[in-house]
Amino acid sequence: MNNAGYVNFYTYSNSSTEHYVEFTEISTTSIRFYNIGGSSNPNFREIEVYSNLSGCPSITRTPVTVNVDNTSPTYGGYANVSGYQYYDGTSYWVKGGNVLTVDITHSDNVSVWRQYFGFNHNNCTPNNCGGAPDEIKSYTTMGSFADWLANDSYLNITNASVVGGAWGSTTITNRWSTTFASSCPDWDWYMYTYLYDWCSKGVGYTALGKWVKVDNTAPTHDEVTVNNSCWATDGSNTYTITIKSTEPRSGFGGSYGMMALVNYNLGEPLAGGYFAWHPTSYVYSDDQMACSGGGYVSKASTWGGARIDLVSATTSVSGSQRTVTFTVRPHSDYLERDGDNKISMYTSDNCSNNAGWTLFDVNFTTTRVPSAPTGATTICVGGSATLTRGNTPPTGVTYYWQTSPSGTSTSIGSGATLVVSPGSTTTYYLRPYSSSGCWGQASSGVTVSVVKLPTTANAGPDQTGASTCGLTTVTLAGNDPEIGTGSWSIVSGTGGGFANSSQHNTTFTGTAGSTYTLRWTISNSPCNSSSDDVVITFNQSPTPADAGTDQYICGTSTSLEANTPTIGIGTWSIVTGENGTISNTSNPSSTFTGVVGNVYTLKWTISNSICPDSEDYILISLNNNPSVSVTGASTICSGLTATLRAFGENPVGIMSYQWQYYNGDSWVDIGTNNHTLITQALTSTTNFRCLYNSTGIGCSSAISNEVTITVNTPNSSELVSDDYVWTGAISNDWNNPSNWIVFNGTDFYIPTVVPSTSNDVLFTTYGSNCGSSTPVISSAFGSCRNFDNESGHTVEMSNGQTLTVAGNWNNMGTFNAGNGKVLFSSNSQQHVNTNSSSFYNIEFNNNSISDASIIINDELFINGNAVFANGVVVFSGGGSLTFGSSG
Repeated sequence: MNNAGYVNFYTYSNSSTEHYVEFTEISTTSIRFYNIGGSSNPNFREIEVYSNLSGCPSITRTPVTVNVDNTSPTYGGYANVSGYQYYDGTSYWVKGGNVLTVDITHSDNVSVWRQYFGFNHNNCTPNNCGGAPDEIKSYTTMGSFADWLANDSYLNITNASVVGGAWGSTTITNRWSTTFASSCPDWDWYMYTYLYDWCSKGVGYTALGKWVKVDNTAPTHDEVTVNNSCWATDGSNTYTITIKSTEPRSGFGGSYGMMALVNYNLGEPLAGGYFAWHPTSYVYSDDQMACSGGGYVSKASTWGGARIDLVSATTSVSGSQRTVTFTVRPHSDYLERDGDNKISMYTSDNCSNNAGWTLFDVNFTTTRVPSAPTGATTICVGGSATLTRGNTPPTGVTYYWQTSPSGTSTSIGSGATLVVSPGSTTTYYLRPYSSSGCWGQASSGVTVSVVKLPTTANAGPDQTGASTCGLTTVTLAGNDPEIGTGSWSIVSGTGGGFANSSQHNTTFTGTAGSTYTLRWTISNSPCNSSSDDVVITFNQSPTPADAGTDQYICGTSTSLEANTPTIGIGTWSIVTGENGTISNTSNPSSTFTGVVGNVYTLKWTISNSICPDSEDYILISLNNNPSVSVTGASTICSGLTATLRAFGENPVGIMSYQWQYYNGDSWVDIGTNNHTLITQALTSTTNFRCLYNSTGIGCSSAISNEVTITVNTPNSSELVSDDYVWTGAISNDWNNPSNWIVFNGTDFYIPTVVPSTSNDVLFTTYGSNCGSSTPVISSAFGSCRNFDNESGHTVEMSNGQTLTVAGNWNNMGTFNAGNGKVLFSSNSQQHVNTNSSSFYNIEFNNNSISDASIIINDELFINGNAVFANGVVVFSGGGSLTFGSSG
């Protein structure tokens, strides 16, 4: 055995030879192997332990496996750090009294045995840190600590426990607990682990890579200031409170950071408010907002009252000193305190160190803004006004009257009322002054307006002369006031008005012929006004003269046509022309007489008082009358035209002819501008005349004598309405309507269509051989109802045409059938008298129900064909039917 109590084996070979050591007495022995080698697998060694007591039989050997540790342990990292105040990314910050725990893991290839953990002050080498304390402890499989640096005055590793793996396994995690003394200084330590195994293999120092820093000192309360020594608590003004504090270690933090409590004076319950700057978004209560420069600010009404609002805040850092400026707004009901306002300051850092509340004697004054004084008024120069204070100042504060909101005069006075007599408009204020020498914010002002005497009024010159003739509106000429305002008014006269009664040179409109007195008044209240009058007369111009239109007359006298004046008197006069006479020169419609062939210029003048006359001129030209006569009176057959001629004399200017006929009621224009007129076809006696029209101004048209065109017409005693009478006025064509006239029951007219089966036709002679021509049916079929051809008349047919007869046939003249056909077609009985005239082709088609549909009264000759289509043909008296050689 060596001196350590071990049995040492120094050599070993791979042979089967046993090496042993014999203990001569019963003991507990540790065996240590040195320099074991010769095999690639160290885990095969066997130790057989047995006892061979003298005199006793041998006991069975017990094999034991020996594992050989050839490698150093490894560091597995750290985790689960707790018990610190805050972590800034590289350091765990603690304060005195904290217990820091950290889990450290390491491994070995055989079994773990010992783990070390320690703190190196400022990261110096253990045992080489000078007077700075370090702490290193180890923890073994036997559960014992080894305190390698036993100074526990600042930090002390107090415990280690297995929280992962196990002793004897290849991996173990120990939770180390370190207590920092409450008096621990503001020092920094770097954390290390130290690893060794059973074979004294180790890796030495292994850094965890993190610092533990101790902050055991509260921030300092450096300064509290306000930006104004006098606060006006009107509910709108803002002020700033600045607090400064230094924290060189962990920085400001915790729940509050930096706080200010305004007017916190011995627990004053009506204090203005609590304001806090937080480095995070921690919210105490009430208002909270982001802070310019970093962090958040909040205001709590539950601490020290709720009389001041937080508006905003800014923060800045210089070195380790932080400045926070709060912008606040006092309420209008904030306490009025005369120079004894306090601000308390509180700070905390990231390690929850705080210095409590520190009361600063800021001693600023808080006053409310005085109520506005009353008595605003306007006075004239030399007048006075009385002003009255709005409220009574509090104890220690005096309200001084001022003439500017920033005034500091004490000479004007401080009474409840003030009598003033300013020389110009002045605004007066009340400004509080405290006994601490602080001027507060002035009240709103009360203004005494001072006005000057108005400018002396001048209404301008009277306007009564000829310049107002014909006017009802004039421009006034009052003076433009330098001081005050002017106003026009009507003193006398009715019906007038101003365009703008406050304008000095406005227009005035009145009634023609009226006179007005107007007044121009300049006022500047409360001073006495100044007035001046002006007279305006609207003289009426005479009615504009109108002598009428120029007259070109045919004769020696005429009636004048001037206008009758409504204003003024009119007078006629002869300007040019000889031997002329005006019957009544004051009568606008007087008669003027002159000499034919002369031209006269007359003037009509209307005059009224001082106003200019109105004149107009007229020309009178005396001419001869034209004349006209007509010839051509004649007698014609109905349906024919007549020719008339007109002969005009004494033409004036360009002459024209207008023919007229009389329609029984009035004269009707006809014809063209020609002295010869060919009338239209006439069917009744008509009177004609001609108008001889002149373009000569003033001359009337001449009217001719009347001439009569006598028209012969048939005897209408045996005619009925719509009967056709043959005239042959145009030709012998049956199918031209102009060759017929029609009786309308009273008169005759020229039809537009030829007869049909509903019309009787008559061939007769009237007048002087009228109607004697022979009608011929050659170009179209003919039709009629009763056919009546008187003696001496002939009707012809040709070209194979057909004449349809719907009534009776009474031929007393001559009928030439040619190669035509006569068709008797009716629904009633028909009679036929031929007067020995023959037919060429004939057809009977009578649909009447009778034993005698068609009655033939004399001999009927047929040279062509006879067709009996319908009806009964009866021959009466000497009637007979005879066919010619071709029948």
